[in-house]
Amino acid sequence: MAIDLIGFGDSSKPQNFSYTMENQAEICKLVLDEIKANKVHIVSHSMGGAIEYY
Repeated sequence: MAIDLIGFGDSSKPQNFSYTMENQAEICKLVLDEIKANKVHIVSHSMGGAIEYY
C-alpha cells in the first residue's frame, strides 16, 4: 500500500488541515488502524521519514 500524505500527490488539499508532521502521522495511524494489519513494514522518503517517529 502506498499512501499519499494529505496535500501531496493525488490526495485532496483541504485548507483547514494543518499539514504538521504530527497530523500527517495521525492520518497514517488512522489508515493502519482501518486496515487492521498485524504486521507492517514502513518505507518512506523525504519528510515521510520524520513521520515515522511520531
